[in-house]
Formats: sequence, C-alpha cells, structure tokens
Amino acid sequence: MSAKTVSGYLVALRNPADLEECAPGYRGVYRQPPWDQRRFDEGWDDPLWTAEFVDEHNLSPTRDFADRVLARWSEAHAREELEVIYASTSETSCPPERAAGTWRELGFDVAQLTPFYSIVADKDDDPELATLYERLNEDGLFPTKETARHFLDSFLRIHSHEHEGTFLIWRVFGEAL
Repeated sequence: MSAKTVSGYLVALRNPADLEECAPGYRGVYRQPPWDQRRFDEGWDDPLWTAEFVDEHNLSPTRDFADRVLARWSEAHAREELEVIYASTSETSCPPERAAGTWRELGFDVAQLTPFYSIVADKDDDPELATLYERLNEDGLFPTKETARHFLDSFLRIHSHEHEGTFLIWRVFGEAL
C-alpha cells in the first residue's frame, strides 16, 4: 500500500535566523514564518489559522492561493524576507512554473508534515550523519532522492527510539534566484 502524496505551495522565510548557524543556505520546508500572538491579538488574519487558502498540511494547492497567503504574511513580515516554494512527497509532481523555466528543483528534504520539522536543517552531530551532511547542495538539500533515503535510513537506525512521528522525503522547488 503506498502513502498518499502530499503536494503544494508553501510560504517560507528566506533566511530564518534560527537556522543560519546550523543550516546556512537551507531552502527546504522547515521555514514557515513563526506564529505572532501579538499581531493575532491585534486582529491580524493569520493565513494558517483561518485555513482559507491552505489544506490540512498548511500547503496551498495553487500558486494563486499561495500568493494570497504570501500577501497576508507580508503584513507581519517584510516581503523580501519571504518566498514561495513548492514541495511534494511525489517524485514526479512539480509546479507549473518549472515548465515555464522560472523555477528549479532545489533538492530533497527529509521532514515531517506540518510544522515540517526537518532533520536535514536541524543537523545531528553523529559522525555517520556528518558525512552525509557533506553531500548537501548549495540549497542545503540532498541532490537526489536516493541520497535523502540513505540519510533517512541512517538517521532512523541511529535514533530509532528518540523521535516521534513519520519523516517524509520532500522534493522541493523554488524560484531561480
């Protein structure tokens, strides 16, 4: 039985401060803007809270919906701090923008569903995993699904009883910067 494919657009911080030291250049799925209780109390319409333009995984099914989420996040963060990416657990799914040549494949991330905790971004200090981190590309992601799968298998073998939840391999696309 195969797992259900999860795909969609995600608004992400370009350079999250909490990842700068451990994962510089990382452009994977673990970059959602943080919750802002103060703004919410002041009446800000958090696009993830209202779920008007996102599915149950906080992914937007269309670029139009992602742009609406981006507009709302731009009320709480400077627009230049944000970008839209496309992520899928399918090896064949990709955004229409790729065919137009405006987007490119960034690589493969290993992360959970919402809030997309990534074991690629949150680097482990195990020596075996350190050698696999050396294979990350300029976007802080694995260049192939096979390398991401090897990393995930190694991580689960080393940390078999320490992590809850299921990790998925995400194929990530973004605008060519």
